Order: sequence, then structure tokens, then C-alpha cells
Amino acid sequence: MKKKKIILLIVLLLTCTSVSAMQVVTCGGVDNVPYKLLKFVGNVITTVQIAVPIILAIIGAIDFAKAMTSEEKKMNEASRTFIKRIIYALLVFFVVALVQVLFSFLEDKNDSFSCASCMLGNKCNVTVLNVGKENPSNSKSKKVTKIKIAEKKSSMTEGENFRLKVEVTPKNATNKNMNYKSSKQEFAIISYDGVITAIKKGKTTITVTSQDNKKVSAKFTLNVKAKPEKPKNNTTEVDGSGASGKIDGSVKGFNYFNQAKSSTYGSVPFCGGIKTLHSSGCGAMAFAMVANNLVDKTYNPAMVANYLCHHGHESCVQRGDCGLPEFWFTNADFLNKFGLKSKHIIGDVGNSQVKESKEKMLKELNKGKMLIIHVAIHYIALASGGQDKIIVLDSGSQVFNGTYTIDQLWNLISDYRGRCSNSGNCGLHGAYSFEKK
Repeated sequence: MKKKKIILLIVLLLTCTSVSAMQVVTCGGVDNVPYKLLKFVGNVITTVQIAVPIILAIIGAIDFAKAMTSEEKKMNEASRTFIKRIIYALLVFFVVALVQVLFSFLEDKNDSFSCASCMLGNKCNVTVLNVGKENPSNSKSKKVTKIKIAEKKSSMTEGENFRLKVEVTPKNATNKNMNYKSSKQEFAIISYDGVITAIKKGKTTITVTSQDNKKVSAKFTLNVKAKPEKPKNNTTEVDGSGASGKIDGSVKGFNYFNQAKSSTYGSVPFCGGIKTLHSSGCGAMAFAMVANNLVDKTYNPAMVANYLCHHGHESCVQRGDCGLPEFWFTNADFLNKFGLKSKHIIGDVGNSQVKESKEKMLKELNKGKMLIIHVAIHYIALASGGQDKIIVLDSGSQVFNGTYTIDQLWNLISDYRGRCSNSGNCGLHGAYSFEKK
């Protein structure tokens, strides 16, 4: 009896020591679970898994040895008992081992499985369990109660960029992430990470809202001033293919956006980091030209980029690739936002498909639709010039803008900007047709 009390006292002392460590974790929604208690239970189970089979085997062997000098009946009975104990020993060892293996596979699913895996004697996943808090109260979420816009501009000029600086109360809030919104995106937009881009003259309200506590927000009025006008350059450039086009913002009556750093939209941030529409925005530029010319003249590349970077495209920053994947051209929500519908009409074009591809492109354009084509890591917008003529709207190189026949266009894209010989990236890799909903 005394032995049992001593064992119980030791267990209680170990438990108290574990709790006093105050290294707390969250287990299946239960806060403040002592990490050392989990380790203690895991060590006990591991000890039982190893010690019990050994004890059973030793006891069985002793009983069997004693029976060796007895009569045959007792010896047979001792033999059966020994075999049973060996089976029980194996069951204890392997059942626990199987359960441990099962939870080792499940432990990354959520903290409940991680806690159970730790208690079963597996290596504790300290990342999932979030071990190392000094005080139990630290494990409780602290919501944002106040937002202060510490740095802002009440006035900006067209084309200017500015990053807001936001401070929150309490300073140790669990989730400090913000949602940003511009009430009039035709005048200014704001990216998912707080960069304002002034678009054109007008006023808009910039609102900053806590992601953690939607009731807490701050806002201010932004006045966008017009950029001083520069003399327009109406020069027409002509190349050997017969392509020509104005470089003053329109090509054959179609509004045009350019990616140059000095352009209105070239310096617009594209999903954070050092990426901009100049460096990575040809797809967004081409789509903006389609939406602007088919649906609404206020649509622009900054609005397109802002939508993309608020709806999942920001993950390209982590990948290090902010180009526009083609799946956006058929994304229903994206198309609905800008009042368009689309279809994929051409994939990678081999030599046997050239004639058929040319016919498909002309057929769609002659219906008054616009196309976006994918050539050599670049996207180009196309419009109809009437009578089987094609107008090229190339955000990346103004010299290619203008009117083409289908054969002239094919010559251009077969080795666009000499990239075919350098990278093997030849010809047409896809075409999408767009029309107003």
C-alpha cells in the first residue's frame, strides 16, 4: 500500500513540476496545456511500451524455468502461459507502435493530432504546438482595438505612388494585417499591402480596416491632382512589315497602355516586392486594353493589377514570378469584375495548325471581338481593323503597334523580338477571345 502511495506522490510531483514550467501550448482549441506534461505522458507511454513486454517475458521465462522440474502436466501449463505472455508482450509493443506511426502521419493536420502524437511518445512538433510562451496569457489572441494612419498624403499627383504607414493598438496585437480600399478606383487605387497609386484628377476616400476586427478602421480623403501636360508626340513609326501606329495613347482609334517606366502605369507596384507593371505586367496591360476598349473607358492597368493582387495573385511574389498565368483570362470572377466573357480559341500552334489558327483569329476579330495572344513570354492585345486587317496593341514595344495582315502578324510573332533563337520560345502559345457580356 505504501509503495502505491509513494508512486502516486512521485507522479503528482512530476506533474506539478511540468505545469510550473509554464511552457504552454494549444491542443485542439484548449489553451494553456503544459508542454512538459505532454512530454511526461509521452515518456510514460514509451516506458510502458518497452518495459511491460520485457517484464512479461522475464516473468514467463521464470515461471517456465520453475516448471521444468515439475510433472509434465504443470510443465505444459507453464509452457502455454509463457506463450500467452509473449503474445501479450508483442501486442503491447506493436499496438502502441502502430498507433504512434498513425499519429506521426496525422500530426501536421492540426494541433489536436500534434498533441496526441506528442503524448504517445513521438517527437513533439514544436512548430505546430507553438512551444515557448512565457506566460499562459500570451496564448490568447489579442485583437486590434484602434488603427492610426501614421503616414499618409492628402494630395497626390497623377502617376505618383505612396505607401501608407499604419500603427495599431495594442502594439502586440495578434493579427496586424489590414484590408485597404479606395472608394473611387478611377481616381486612385491602393494595393493589398498599402501602396497608393494616383490615377487621374479627382477625390477618393482611402479606408484601412483591420482583418482581425472588422469594426476597427480609419480613413481619409485623397485629392488627386492632374499631372502637368507635356506636348503630345503624334509621330508615326513604320517598320518593314507595314505596321504603323501612333504613340500618344491610341492606336487606330483604340486606347493604348504602355509598360515603359516613364508611362502612367509602368511604375505601378504589381503584388508587392520589386515587381511593377513595367517589369511583369504585360498580361495585365493587355487585359486592361481589352476591358477599356470593349466595356468601360475608365478601366486601366492599375485597376486590373489591384484586383489581381487582392484575389490571390500576390502568391507569385513568393514564387518569384509575377507574370500573369493564362488561367486568369478565363476566371469567371475576374471577367465579371470587368464586364467581359471569354473563350480559349488556340493553344500551342504546330506547323500543321497554322492555317486553321489564322482562320480562327480572323473569324473572332471580324465579329468585333478582341484577342489576347501569348508569344515568347509576352502578351499582346489584338483588335479588328476591318476587312481581315488586325490592329496590334503591344504594351511592351510601341514600334510593333499598328495595322497588319494575318500573314504579317504571323511573321512578327514567329520570332517575337528575336527570342526564338535565344530560348527556343517560338511562335504562338495561346489565344483568347473576349467580348462584352
